[in-house]
Amino acid sequence: MLQEAKDFITWGSLNPEVLEALIRKRGRLEGNAPVTDEVIDSKTRFKTIGEFAKAILEGEAELSELKGLKKAFRLRPPKKGYKSTKRPFKDGGSLGFRAEKMNELVKRMI
Repeated sequence: MLQEAKDFITWGSLNPEVLEALIRKRGRLEGNAPVTDEVIDSKTRFKTIGEFAKAILEGEAELSELKGLKKAFRLRPPKKGYKSTKRPFKDGGSLGFRAEKMNELVKRMI
């Protein structure tokens, strides 16, 4: 599926710090309430957002464990923009597989 969509999207892996920042700054519950450590502690088996993010990346938890979490993160366009939306990442563009460089893009979008 990714190979068919590679000309329209970009993807890669995140590290725990970036996922934690994404959940903390852009994660919203129903009613537009922010996700806080207190919410994570009361609705999941984890104490902090950092622990929850690390468990998600290790496959020990899923975002769906946090009941009431909206399914989409509303991100801004990246600061300093995209390089090119017509070429693949390996050729200096913005599309396709980024591997660890995905962290930089998400940080610019948070």
